[in-house]
Formats: sequence, structure tokens, C-alpha cells
Amino acid sequence: MPPVRRIPLLPLGLLAAAVVAAYANTFRVPFVFDDIAAVTRNPSIEHLATALRPPDGLSVTGRPLVNASLALNYAVGGTAVAGYHALNLALHLGCAALLYVLLRRIAPAAAAGITALWALHPLQTAAVTYVMQRSELLVSLCLLGTLTAFARATAPQRPASATRRWLAASVAVCAVGMTAKEVMVVAPVLVLGFDRTFVAGSLAGAWRARRGYYLALAATWGVLALVTLSGDNRGASAGLAAPLSSADYALTQLAAIPHYLQLLCWPDPLVFDYGSGVITDPVRVGLGALVVAGLLGATFHFRRRRPPVAFAGFAFFLLLVPSSSVVPIATQTMAEHRVYLALAAPLAVLVGTGQRHVRRGFDWLIWALALALGLAAFGRNGDYATVAALWRDTARKAPGNARAHHNLGLALLAEGNPAGAQAGFEQAVAADPAHREARTRLAALLLQAGRPADALVHQRALITGGDASAPAHYAVAVPLLMLGRTAEALPHLQESIRLDPTRPEVRFNFGRALAELGRYEEALIELEAAARLNPADDAARNSAARMRAFLGR
Repeated sequence: MPPVRRIPLLPLGLLAAAVVAAYANTFRVPFVFDDIAAVTRNPSIEHLATALRPPDGLSVTGRPLVNASLALNYAVGGTAVAGYHALNLALHLGCAALLYVLLRRIAPAAAAGITALWALHPLQTAAVTYVMQRSELLVSLCLLGTLTAFARATAPQRPASATRRWLAASVAVCAVGMTAKEVMVVAPVLVLGFDRTFVAGSLAGAWRARRGYYLALAATWGVLALVTLSGDNRGASAGLAAPLSSADYALTQLAAIPHYLQLLCWPDPLVFDYGSGVITDPVRVGLGALVVAGLLGATFHFRRRRPPVAFAGFAFFLLLVPSSSVVPIATQTMAEHRVYLALAAPLAVLVGTGQRHVRRGFDWLIWALALALGLAAFGRNGDYATVAALWRDTARKAPGNARAHHNLGLALLAEGNPAGAQAGFEQAVAADPAHREARTRLAALLLQAGRPADALVHQRALITGGDASAPAHYAVAVPLLMLGRTAEALPHLQESIRLDPTRPEVRFNFGRALAELGRYEEALIELEAAARLNPADDAARNSAARMRAFLGR
């Protein structure tokens, strides 16, 4: 490994300015998707004393470092969105700086170009512009910090005392990273591979030289185990207990990994949310398997002839293993943010190969490409301008993603566009007939539009789809009552009350239905029950009083 060199600040300053310019239009990007629950509905970030104990069922569960960073934002500016984006951008700049410092040690001539392409690539917007992908930023910062500290510890002519301090810092940063995201589990193995490639020359040599250090790194897995077991695994959406088979998930990743690499070369279309579907098409999976097998074979092939290239391949796949192998993440089977740090590996190979074979003008080509990527990132960030704009873009690019259409419907509904919202919910139901919330929202809009017969179709579909809850039965009864089909509505009202007798509106409508059918004594019981459950309901009280008078009570 080359000796320690002074870090030139000018390239870092220019790169930082370019990155800030590429993300200048993100500071007003609203909270979206998981941001809303993790920031605006997360009371633990309102006090620094509770910041390290994130609640269950959120994207910050089991990630106290991420939750603490949100608490820092909250302490400074409450829920003002600009501060959250500013900190995300600062973390991205920190990752770029550490990547540059690390690359200066192993590929000095290519370091600036690789870092510029990596930092300005529009694929990175998935991690930087979406606030809750701060977990990806923080774990990447810690991974790079762990590696950089190790690289400085093992620099030639480093005094023994300085070596010990840098190794201790590497272990400390690794331990902190375990509280950011589960991807940090690969850190000890990644460092060992780095050591074997750039320092010791062999795994055995690395182990003999720094056995205590590697044991200390391995001990940080205990931190990860502790924080992971402290929560509910974000609602069992990830892990082997998730409602998705490992086989289906693995097949999807065989198609996903080549897709990420295609986006590296041509970043279009970029999709905010790929949904929860799996890919089982034999052609896509087969071609993906060939690509992955070829890359793994090349990594193995170059382990002796060109160890740095082999390390790049090793690092790329290792960084993707926690999220893109056989451990299912049911809520998102593909996600562009997962390749955030891993993107540096293929970029390093491409730039390094280009420098070896293209002698004239290659550096100018790299900077021109970096500028183009920065402009593309700025344009991509424009897609995040409003919640509706983001989901409209997502639904257009991923038309089979029911969640995108549903969330577009919600955003349009919030903007006061019920017609657009209805179209979004209809497309969500078309993409996924079992999408319960989309059907419920669609039925409500149809009722408001005076179309109870159409609403009834969707409400019945919920029950035939397995939803036998009290609200589902009441939802079927409402359009039946509006259509004058009282006798058909009665059993649904009865079942709703049997399942949940505490809802006054159901008891009230049941009473009115009974009265309409001439069952006055029973009607009085239900109307009085509705009035007791909601004393402020004048309609229930007056209806009960009239029924008592009618019965001579």
C-alpha cells in the first residue's frame, strides 16, 4: 500500500460544491412514505432521552443511531423538512470524503474521478433525497469509517502507538455502525478482504498479524444482535419470518442485481418504489443468473492476477448480501438505495480499466460524465417536488405496483382531487385485487359520488377476499341501505354488532333498519344503545324518543 499522502482539499471542495448543486432542489421535498411515521408520528424523537429507544413497527426499529439522528433534527427544527434533507446531504458528503480518502490510499490516480462519479450519480438520490434512507447513509459512513481507520492504521512507517489508536477507532466506528442498519454485519469480513488484498497479501497473514483486532471486530456483532432483538424487526417485514419465501426472494434478486448494474450504466428509469412483487419469469431470472454467475466467476478469476479488481467484485456482492440474497424483505423486494455504497466497486473497476487503456483525454471524459450525472441527479430530484408528483412518476414507471397507485390516490385526495384519487385507487385494485385499503377508499369515493351500487361491488369483494371484520360488514350494509335493500343489509349489521357492539353509528343504522321492517321493539333497543354510546348524537336521542312515544313508553 502506498505511503500516507496529504489529502488535497481543492478536489474535495469542488466535489462538495457540485454535490450541493445537484441536491439544491431537495430542501423542500416533503416527507413521504416511511418518513411520515418515522418523523411526524414518532414521539421518541421529541426528547433526546428517549431517542435511543425507537418504538416498534417503524423503519427505525432496531436502529437507534438513525432514530437519534432524527431526534437531533427535531431538537434543532422540529418537523421542518429542510433540516432533515440538509443532514442527509451532509452525511452523503461525509461518505464521499471518506471514500476519496480511502481510494487515495489504494488508487491515487483514480480516486477523484471514482468519487465524483459515485457522489453525483442519480442512482444515489434514492438514498439521499428520501429522508428515511438515512439508515443507508449512516451505515455507509460507518463502513467507510471502519475501512479508512484500518487503512490508516496499516500505513507504512506508522508508529506502533498510532497504529493501535487507529485500530481502536476502527473497532469503535464498527460498533457504532451496528446500531445504524443490519448491513453493517459485513464490516469485519469486508475489512479482512481489504487486509488480504492491500496489506497482508493473504488471509492467513492478516489473521496472524492482527488476530486481536479481528476478534474485537467480530465482537461488535454482539451489538447488532442486541439492537436487533430489542425491537419487533419492523413488524416482521424482514427476515426469515417475513411473509415471503426465501426462494422467491432469491429469484427476484437474480433479476434485481443486473438491473442495478444497468442503472449504473444508464440511470433510467429510476423508480422510487418497486413494490412487493416477486420476479419469477424464467427468462429474466435466467439471464440475471448468467450475469451474476459471470461476475462471481470474474471475481474469483482475478483474485490472483488482479487482486484489486477481485476485491471490488467481492465488496460489491458482500455489501448486497444482507438485502439482496435469500433473507426476504417483504415490503420491498427491490430498492435502488441498497446499491448506494456498493456502487463504488463497479465504478472503481470501470475508471481503473479506462485509465489503463485510454491514455489521452480520459480524465476530461470522466469529469464531463460526472457533470452529466450531476445534472441528471438534479433532474431526478425534481421528481420528488410533491408527494403526488413522486407517486405519479412511480406509478408511470412501475404500472404493476399497486402500492404506487394507491399512494398516488391518497396524495391526490389530500390535494382535493377526488376524481384523480378515484382513478388511482381503481388502478391499484386492478393491479392487486386483494388491496384492501384501495378498495375501501375507492368504495368511499363512489358512495360520495352517489354510486352505491358500484361501491357495493368493492365492499363485497373485501368480504369474499377474507375480511370478515366488523367494519367490513358495516361497509357492505351502508350501500345496501342507500339502495333500499334493507333486508339484505340486516344480517351484515347484525354481524358487525356481534363482532363489535361499541360502534354507535352501526347500532343507530341497525335500529333504523329494524324500524323500517316493522320490528319496533328491537329498533328501540338499538336506538337507545346508540344514544348511550354517543350521548352527543342528537339524531340517535331524538329517534329513540320518537320510538318510545310511538310505542307508548
